[in-house]
Amino acid sequence: MPTIITHDQRYYKRRIKSSMGETVVRPLIECITNSTDSYNRILNKGEEISGEITIFHTKKGGYVLDQAEGMSKDQLWKVTEKIGGKTSGLDEDEPVRGHFGIGLKEAALALEKTRIISIKDGILNEVTIFFNDQGEPFRDETISMRH
Repeated sequence: MPTIITHDQRYYKRRIKSSMGETVVRPLIECITNSTDSYNRILNKGEEISGEITIFHTKKGGYVLDQAEGMSKDQLWKVTEKIGGKTSGLDEDEPVRGHFGIGLKEAALALEKTRIISIKDGILNEVTIFFNDQGEPFRDETISMRH
C-alpha cells in the first residue's frame, strides 16, 4: 500500500534558502514582481495608474510599497494560506508572472519574520509570516483596521 513521504521541518528552511538565496535581493525582487503583476491587472482593465514602486532597505529591515490593487483581509489570508496554492491569477488568464503560488510565502520566510501589509478600500490588512520554534512555517492572524 502506498504511503505519503514526509519531510523534516528543516526542509522548509533549506528549500527557501536554495530558492531565495542568503541575501535580501531575491525576496525584494519577488515583492517588486508582485507589485508589477498588480499594476498589470489594473492596466488590463483599462484603468490608468502611476506604476510607482518604492523600495526601502536598511540592515534592520525594509519594504516594497506600491499604489496598486491592494488585498482585502480575505484575499491576504487566502494568498498566505498554502505554499504552492493557485493564488496568482494565472489560471484565470490574468497578466501575471507568478505560476507556482510560492513566491510571496518563500520571500517572507526567507527573511525569517515578515509583516505583509496591504490597503484595500481604505482598510489596512496585515498578516505576519514566520517560522515557529520547530521550524514550521506559520502565519499570524490577519488584522484589519480603517486606514
